[in-house]
Amino acid sequence: MKKPTTLESMAGPHKPQHIRISHKQQILKHLQASSRGMTSFDAINQYSCTRLAHYIYALRNEGYNILTIDEPNSERRGTHARYILISEPEKTKSEGFLCRQGVLL
Repeated sequence: MKKPTTLESMAGPHKPQHIRISHKQQILKHLQASSRGMTSFDAINQYSCTRLAHYIYALRNEGYNILTIDEPNSERRGTHARYILISEPEKTKSEGFLCRQGVLL
């Protein structure tokens, strides 16, 4: 008997398939939807993500302009970072490629 090779044939034509969204995608969607931005506490509680700074770094490398605000902690000494999405990468109208600082990526 031949094994199925496509996702549709493995799941069947009418069965819904669960598609997992990556932490980076979840964080980007959160930043796009929230004017308050996001803290590592938010990332841990909402998405079980303990590497928010890494994903912010990756998004910045993709051309997203993300502001970091140092906020004082409410219950102890020190500060924590809040990340707010300022702008998204620009796309050229004719080619649809990502463009950062005048260089096509």
